[in-house]
Amino acid sequence: MTQHTPDTWSYGEDNDSWYVSVGDTQIAYGLSEENACHIVACVDACAGIVNQDIKIPKLQEALIEAVEQLQKAEQHNAELMASCESFRDSVLHQRWNLEDNGMTSDQINDVLNLFDTLVGDEIAKAGVK
Repeated sequence: MTQHTPDTWSYGEDNDSWYVSVGDTQIAYGLSEENACHIVACVDACAGIVNQDIKIPKLQEALIEAVEQLQKAEQHNAELMASCESFRDSVLHQRWNLEDNGMTSDQINDVLNLFDTLVGDEIAKAGVK
């Protein structure tokens, strides 16, 4: 809480999605817990800064832009995850076509297991939840 943000910033969870609030107003939603926590920590770290050389409106604009970029990235991640699930489902639903073209059931399972492993590894590296 500062003269520029007179209400307390906080974060919370609603339906497995995290949000940031100023007072009773949610200003960012659809975040990971980590990103919501970082946003509030950044605002809290700026509390008490009174140096007039610091451009608070520019800082606020940058924060809003960062939140929007985070939301877009998280939406993109969700879309990629849905695409991966769709691909995997397509392979499962086309199993008989693959078998007709010479793949054994074990080979199809090996491909799906490899896909799950590679996608899982990339998700873990990216820190996607």
